[in-house]
Amino acid sequence: MRIIDSDAHVIEGRELVGELLSRFPDKIRLSKEGEDGAFMIEGRPYPQSRGAAAGCPPTEGLNGEANPFTPEGVLADADREGINTLVFFPSVALATPTIEDRAFGAEFARLYNRWLAGYCGAHAGRMYGVAVVPIENVTESIAIMREAKDLGLVATMIPAVLKRRNLDHPDLEPFFAAAEELRMPLAIHTAPGIHLPTLGSERFDNYLQVHSVSFPFDMMTAATSLVLGGVFERHPKLRVAMLESGVGWVPYFFDRLDEHVEKRGRLTPGCKREP
Repeated sequence: MRIIDSDAHVIEGRELVGELLSRFPDKIRLSKEGEDGAFMIEGRPYPQSRGAAAGCPPTEGLNGEANPFTPEGVLADADREGINTLVFFPSVALATPTIEDRAFGAEFARLYNRWLAGYCGAHAGRMYGVAVVPIENVTESIAIMREAKDLGLVATMIPAVLKRRNLDHPDLEPFFAAAEELRMPLAIHTAPGIHLPTLGSERFDNYLQVHSVSFPFDMMTAATSLVLGGVFERHPKLRVAMLESGVGWVPYFFDRLDEHVEKRGRLTPGCKREP
């Protein structure tokens, strides 16, 4: 049996973090004692770990027994656990979809993607990277996704919802068309505490409770947009992965979508087939 960790998380190294801190001192800095989060990005804590829909507290994020987060250290851990292949998502760079300054967001994404390609490159076949894009800026995101494909990154991460738009918003059509053309899978991955709209998890301020609720609800929201909103009808070759929510919600929720389309499909004319 071949074991693939399809949602590993890389810990961005000192080299990348140092470059970000030195190049953008007015945009990103380490959090000070007493402040929330590990980083302050555009004046917001990442992750925001206090209050409603709290993200992961810095003290709860890492396994203290892990080897150093070098490629070699990660592979040593993977060997011990019997994992053959790892696909890496970000930690600090989870913030990318919510960066407001467009120039900063684009350069942040490009720096991370180049760093990640190098991190994985020495161990091709065992380590693969997923690109980030500043998805609020669709035109720039398409260009960055093309660059990421050339770098050898194997998918592009997008959140389940944007700040004010769902994934079936017409503004995103060029992005989906580009992903389909490039044969670049889209990996829907979100996280509490990164300043995106929440669904259900805003009722909790305990990270364990937030985490229990946020991921499956986010994926149900994304599925509703992509399926009932007709995204898959318009882009039949688009490939999408939904991460960090298990699969137990899928039979229940797609049965529910089927029933709703059967009864009132006229309300979602973009969805031509049974969900």
